[in-house]
Amino acid sequence: MPRGPVITSRTREVWAAVKEHGGQRPAARALGISLRAVQDHIAKARRLVDDHGPALSQPRQVEEHINEDGTRVVSAKGIRTLADLLDAAAVNVDEWDVSTWRANAWEAQRKDGSVQQLHQVKANLVRRPGWWMPGVQAVDPPGAPTLAKTAGNGRCLIVPDSQHGFTRQADDSLLPMHDDRACSIAIEAARMLRPEAIVLLGDMLDLAPWSTYSTDPGARYTTQPALEALHRWLRQLREAAPDSRIVYLEGNHEHRIVKCLRDRLDEGLGLRRVGEDLELLSIPSLLDLAALSVEYVAPYGEDWWWGDVRFHHGSTVRGGGGKTVAAMLGNATHHQVVGHIHRREVASRTIRTRDGWTEVTALSPGCLCHTDGRVPAAAGRKGEDWQQGLAIATRLDGGTHLANVPIINGQAVLWGNVLTAA
Repeated sequence: MPRGPVITSRTREVWAAVKEHGGQRPAARALGISLRAVQDHIAKARRLVDDHGPALSQPRQVEEHINEDGTRVVSAKGIRTLADLLDAAAVNVDEWDVSTWRANAWEAQRKDGSVQQLHQVKANLVRRPGWWMPGVQAVDPPGAPTLAKTAGNGRCLIVPDSQHGFTRQADDSLLPMHDDRACSIAIEAARMLRPEAIVLLGDMLDLAPWSTYSTDPGARYTTQPALEALHRWLRQLREAAPDSRIVYLEGNHEHRIVKCLRDRLDEGLGLRRVGEDLELLSIPSLLDLAALSVEYVAPYGEDWWWGDVRFHHGSTVRGGGGKTVAAMLGNATHHQVVGHIHRREVASRTIRTRDGWTEVTALSPGCLCHTDGRVPAAAGRKGEDWQQGLAIATRLDGGTHLANVPIINGQAVLWGNVLTAA
């Protein structure tokens, strides 16, 4: 007796659920499957009945055997797809994996002379190893991560080259080399963070008149206004973070005073007011850093450490973004943060130490000076490939995290807050 269209047991189950629950959507909820899956099963059942009708009289004939090597072969006539074969043969897909399979189709003539389409699918199965894990099951996450509190004892604000200085214009006005907008964002960042330490990476003064290079006449006699502008900004920084330790590293531009005195007027080196230890023509004296509780680290090239991070002004410069910090990472055994290059760069590598594998990072925050070409650059070039920014170091139990904070067109984003300079 010919059998009806070939419909898998799963499709029959879905069909029955639709009738029982009075619709496809309730059936999907009852079976725990998607509405689309229900629709696919129903469409398949209707297609088999409507398109083929009595022509689909080929009965399902499932055959299987186990080879000597433990592999399993299953095949069935009246089956068109691999999924239908696995369903008809009741194959546990968590236990067996399909290595190869093929589907065949051919035509056969009935006794009455009509032609019917016949189908067969055959698959070779291999048993999954004992360590096999079924597909990953979606589970709820364990919960939102906690927000660590590090206020006052685990954060360091890093401030790069501001190049405080001026160029005198034809109308006798002073054009600043430092960008007041970027400098004000640094003040606001200090107020928000209230960090344990604030590190000024050096070249906070330009001191073009003290340079051994040919100096633009417009930069002459601008040292006093530059000193006053930087002192005013440092005072604002101290007011924004009254409890922070502020460390000022000497850069090659601050060192210009020492070099100029040594080369041209060495009698001025070491001059002190009677009864005092502070040198008169030194940065700490000229800026009155003691009154601001700002520590000065000199000479140029001297470093300062905060935990496992080494801060120094820097002397290495490589052309192209990222190349300077990449060069610094060559033999690095610890984190390094530098100024000097006026570019935002950061790179990391993982190294083997006595205590195991660890990450080291080299970083440059950029600068706080103008990047439009007004700051004297290399001879023959108008402007440089420079970017403004700050950086933050955060000390956690798992290590120190270093991150740049870009300043773009007078704006920065800190902790999701947009800081905009007036």
